[in-house]
Formats: sequence, structure tokens, C-alpha cells
Amino acid sequence: MLEETGLARRSLLGPGSSSVVYELTPYGRELEEPLVVLGRWGARLLGEPQAGDAFSSGSFAIGLLATFGPVGASPDDVRAEARGPDGTA
Repeated sequence: MLEETGLARRSLLGPGSSSVVYELTPYGRELEEPLVVLGRWGARLLGEPQAGDAFSSGSFAIGLLATFGPVGASPDDVRAEARGPDGTA
């Protein structure tokens, strides 16, 4: 459906590979701002993480995107730490 609507395109990973990757088209990238705004709105309802909750690298990236604006930021402005279920970094 995303391909048919022009939001994403499908391609092979590289020469000799049978892996398929999907990427957003410029039209699909236009959804970034409204989705980030919707995420900020919904984040107010989140409670503390519970055992068994999933947290993917994608959700981490979207959280950063929704929380930190790139305008005026420098690499020294942001510090992040990730810990696994056992508490190790």
C-alpha cells in the first residue's frame, strides 16, 4: 500500500544481494512533521516503562527527533545513555 500511494519505494540492497529495502519517497517524508507532532501529543500519556516493554532503535530515533530540534544544536548539546535490561550501558 505504501508503494502504491507513492509514500515508499522498494529496492534491492545492492549488487549480488537479494535483500529488499524500503525507503520513504520525498512525498512520504512530508509525513515526518505531522507524525512527530502527534508523537509529542501522545507521549504525555506514557507511564514508566514496564517489564516486557519493547524499545527499538527506531522508537529511540523518533523520540530524539521529537524531543530535540536541530536548529542551533551542536554535538555538545546532547548527551544520551542507553542501558540494557540488566542495567549495563
